[in-house]
Amino acid sequence: MSKNLPNNQQVPPNYRSNTLNYGPITNPYSYQTGNPNANYAQYQYTVPNNHTQPTIPNPPNNSEGRMANEHVSQLVQELLTIDKREAALLELSKKREQIITLGQVLWSSFGTMTVLLQEITSIYPLLYPPKLKSHASNRVCNALALLQSVAGNSGTRIKFLEAEIPNYLFPLLQTNSKNRPFEYLRLTSLGVIGALIKNEDEFVVKYLVGTNITLICIKIIETGTDISKTVATFIIQKLLQTKDGVVHICENQNLLKELLRVLQTVLPSDNSSSGGLIKHVSRCYLKLLANTPPGTVIIHESLASGSIASRVGSDQSAVRALFQLQSEYNKIMSTKLIQN
Repeated sequence: MSKNLPNNQQVPPNYRSNTLNYGPITNPYSYQTGNPNANYAQYQYTVPNNHTQPTIPNPPNNSEGRMANEHVSQLVQELLTIDKREAALLELSKKREQIITLGQVLWSSFGTMTVLLQEITSIYPLLYPPKLKSHASNRVCNALALLQSVAGNSGTRIKFLEAEIPNYLFPLLQTNSKNRPFEYLRLTSLGVIGALIKNEDEFVVKYLVGTNITLICIKIIETGTDISKTVATFIIQKLLQTKDGVVHICENQNLLKELLRVLQTVLPSDNSSSGGLIKHVSRCYLKLLANTPPGTVIIHESLASGSIASRVGSDQSAVRALFQLQSEYNKIMSTKLIQN
């Protein structure tokens, strides 16, 4: 199974903020409409009589904290009501960094995950041909931001994968349009994958290497904006930090060749790349150098020469990654020169 900015277009949540026995979820709705402006939230759940308001695990004891949690629980419940859903999605996406257990609340609350998947699948007809507008993109990005909370939570991450939820994101990630609504859709979808793999969980890695996510990320590294390239490279780097990821990439010659090709072109000649992208590219190269035969990897000229060092600024982790890469690469090249 297998992102000039319009005034009403909001920037989706950044992936850096993301610190089951459950059967596969199938798409409950099939949207058949040729109208790109059709109401894509046309279904509402009937809440059972015994349904109770969502509760937040380990609630704070102070009254201010309890009030905040009650508000979040109310917003989660409002996701089930069509005319309140859009506002609830927006408000919850703003609060996801404040409520660390939000992922658990979303997962365990009646109907919530299906509502979020409904929001995603509702825009499928707008992807090909590309008809997605800013308003619809913003709404889905808010739903995806909530999925990031579920994907990034240690208590729901495995359940999220067992339910095959990442498969709902691949149609969004494989879009080609460079319009802002599509770029932000890809970026926020990447954020969900980034939240999954951030901690290099073995189960997550095994799951992802069984999908097309590596090729999808390689394509985004080649064609996306700087921030999309950064998130996609971060995902590749995290894969390369693990044994299964190294085998998946380094022992697949076609995949390795494609990755090395895009890494050679990802950093522009004017050295305008962000420090984050440089850091993740450097770390990718380090793992590739350590896990391929000498001479297989030829790193980007600006990284080898150090001419790009000024772009990393005060990011010490980026500075260390770049310095370590230059040191390792020079060592390998010196050994190769001696052998010849």
